[in-house]
Amino acid sequence: MRSCRWLASALLALLLFPQWSYAGDFMDTRLTFAIADNNLLAGPGETNPNSPSTGFNAGRRNTLFFDNYNTRFSGFETLSHAVLYKKMPSFFKNLTTAAALVVRMNYAADRSSRAFELTDAGSYIFMDYDLGSSKNIKRNFQVTAFPLSSTRFRLGYSFRISWGGDSTYPRRSVVSPAPGVKFQLNHDFNSKTGIYLFAGAKTVLLQKRIREYDDPNDKENSEFVERIEEETAYGVLGGFGLRVGDFRIEGGGAFFDKGTFSNPNVQGEPVYFYGFSGQMSYSYGMPIGVSIDFRLYKNDPQMPAKFFKPEKYEPGKFSFNVAAEASYLVNLLEDPDTFGGIVPSPGIAADINFRMKYGYFRMHADIVFRDLGFILRDVPGFVPFQAFSEKQKISPEFFAAVGVDYYIKGAHLTIGLKGGVQVPATFQGNIPEEVTGNQGSIPASLKGEQIVMVRDEGDFVLIPLVDQNGNAITVLPIVSAKANFKLQFSEFLSLVGEILFTLDNNDTRLTRDQITGIAFREFTQPIRFGFNMMLQARF
Repeated sequence: MRSCRWLASALLALLLFPQWSYAGDFMDTRLTFAIADNNLLAGPGETNPNSPSTGFNAGRRNTLFFDNYNTRFSGFETLSHAVLYKKMPSFFKNLTTAAALVVRMNYAADRSSRAFELTDAGSYIFMDYDLGSSKNIKRNFQVTAFPLSSTRFRLGYSFRISWGGDSTYPRRSVVSPAPGVKFQLNHDFNSKTGIYLFAGAKTVLLQKRIREYDDPNDKENSEFVERIEEETAYGVLGGFGLRVGDFRIEGGGAFFDKGTFSNPNVQGEPVYFYGFSGQMSYSYGMPIGVSIDFRLYKNDPQMPAKFFKPEKYEPGKFSFNVAAEASYLVNLLEDPDTFGGIVPSPGIAADINFRMKYGYFRMHADIVFRDLGFILRDVPGFVPFQAFSEKQKISPEFFAAVGVDYYIKGAHLTIGLKGGVQVPATFQGNIPEEVTGNQGSIPASLKGEQIVMVRDEGDFVLIPLVDQNGNAITVLPIVSAKANFKLQFSEFLSLVGEILFTLDNNDTRLTRDQITGIAFREFTQPIRFGFNMMLQARF
């Protein structure tokens, strides 16, 4: 609350005293008016996610599993960023200084109050020391300090499988923002070959359980006492990159202190998290894109940033890029099979991304693997702070998606198709009270061993082991597809239409037998057919 008031005060100052800053201090603005229905074949409460009637409201439920792979946003937001940016040469030779206060105003983030939510969106202080750069050769040392949120300083390359942001720290014990600092050395040997090295750190205040002797001077006759105190938790990150022509290889690793266990069997013991990521990529005639959620906002009038500039097409030109990425993470969690034990709980993710453009035709494809340990890395675990038991069965998520589109130049119209198949991640076992709450309030038919389809952190679907006829239930692949168009009225305003189709035989809802009153889970209509129509301004 205190940080929100601080951001609001800064924003008010920006509005009242525009002479302090550059013109056009609002950037990355998105205004969306949508009419949508994520499932025309179902009514409210009949599916998961819920399907309200057709209306002027749209959100993440109006997307498919392969959408927005490289961003945190759903695409339906109405938001903007107030960026107070300053850049000047230093009093010292070869040193350039810059800073930006970045405030995000997001209406869609808090629909219940019908008000904008103000959050920090990566405010930073930046210094660049030139080590002999020229037009096509970059040689410098950079320092970037994040006074509030360092979530843009993270590891991984595709946003969906990136990690190490603010969400790494347990929400139940965080009592402060997570500022951080990054140091990076860039050294190009020539215009086609170069390396970079980076290292950095983050800190956050957590509520930690501290155990100590009640009489430190007489440990033999003393007992352990425990108290909860605010304590600093650290995270360190580092990595490298090598560029040889159009080929790149990059890697990084990190280690985080995530506080202490509150689970009774290991109460007070430290929780640690570490991991590694790497990527290889090759590009031909097409730059390798970076997610907007990794980038720093620079409101520099001499180098204006165009976040949503129209795609450029050149008849007869062929270009493509391909990238392969993998991450291996480990949370040290409570061993559910051994009293007082702590074991490594690994998580693995990998993807292959392909982008191609020929003239006015484009194609893109994503192949993605995430196991359950990776999906639930920030909880961490299915049962919070507990590893999977040998008695439990888990399976990973896998999906593949391919999309194509074609630009009709004279009409400023892009038409496209995209489809994919997803094998969802699952958990099978007895669901403990830490997940379900008080077992006494749960219907008897839903207790015991269950199958849980895990779409993402906090997005679960409970599936019984057998149907009402006693037949074993198997989680089936999900098929989704969409047809879409984009009519560009100007550089910033467009009309976007989508027709959505999904075949999901795994979705269930809780209902009651009208005769016996016994609660049970029944499968919903597997076919979903919906649409989105958006008038969207982006500038």
